[in-house]
Amino acid sequence: MQWRSWILGSVLVTLAGGSAVSASATGKFDCEQSAARLARLEMLRDTYPELVGDKVDGTIANLADGYADRCVRLHQLQLLGTHNSYHLQPVSDVFDLLLFFAPELFVWEYNHLPLDQQFSSQGIRQIELDIFYDPDGGYHANPIGLQIAGDDPDARIAHFEPPGLKVFHVQELDYQTTCPTFIGCLEVIRDWSDANAGHLPITVLLELNDDQIPDPGFGFRPPLVFDAEAFDSVDEEIRSVFHEKRLVTPDYVRGGRATLEEAILDEGWPTLRDSRAESCS
Repeated sequence: MQWRSWILGSVLVTLAGGSAVSASATGKFDCEQSAARLARLEMLRDTYPELVGDKVDGTIANLADGYADRCVRLHQLQLLGTHNSYHLQPVSDVFDLLLFFAPELFVWEYNHLPLDQQFSSQGIRQIELDIFYDPDGGYHANPIGLQIAGDDPDARIAHFEPPGLKVFHVQELDYQTTCPTFIGCLEVIRDWSDANAGHLPITVLLELNDDQIPDPGFGFRPPLVFDAEAFDSVDEEIRSVFHEKRLVTPDYVRGGRATLEEAILDEGWPTLRDSRAESCS
C-alpha cells in the first residue's frame, strides 16, 4: 500500500503544482496533454478513493475548467433551452373561450419563468423569442383578446405602446409575455450576464413573425411584414443593448478570411474562451 501512496502522491504534486492547465514549450495551450492529464487524475481518484478522498477535486475542477475554456468549441456545446421563452398562458376569460372554439389550443396552457430566473434556477442557456415589427408603436396594443376579456373595446396594453419590436406568441390572442419588448428581453439577458461573469454563452433564437392567422370574423389585424427595414431594426436594437465585444457575429467568426465557410473549414468555430464576452473583439 505504501508504493501506491508514493506513486499517487508524486502524481498529485505534479498535477497540482503551479497552474492546473497545460502549455507546450511555445506557450500554446496543449489540449491533448491537458485531456490526458485530466483523464489520469480522474482515474486515480475513482480507482483509489480511499487514498485520494476529496483532495484532488479542486485540481480536477481547475484542470477541467481550463480544458473546457481553451479546447471546447462553440459548436460542441450542448445547452438547455426553452421554446417561446417569454410565454405566459392567456388570461382565463380569453383562454376558456379559445378552448371552447378550438380545443387544440390547450398547448398554450403553460408559463415560463422570467428569463433571468430561467438562467439562474433552471440552467437555461438557449432561449427563443418571437418578435413582431412595430416601428411606430401601439400596433398590437389593442388585441381582440383584450376586448373579449373586458368591457372596454378601447382598452390598450401599455407595454405594447412604445415604438420597437414586440415579443409575444400569437397576435390578437396569445399575447401574455414576461418581456413585451425585444429591447426589454435583451436588457434582462445583459443584466443577468453582468451579474454572472464567466457563464456559458447564451444563444438567442429569433422567430420573425409576419404570418396572418385565420380570422373567424373578428377583424384580426395582419402583422407588419419583415422587410429590409424591419431586419435592420433587429440589428439596431441588439446593438443598442450589447456592445460589439459581447456578440458572436458572423464577421467575428470570419475574421480575416474571405468567407465564413472558409474560416470554419480552416480555423474551426471559436473556442469557449474566445466566445465569452470579454474576448469577442
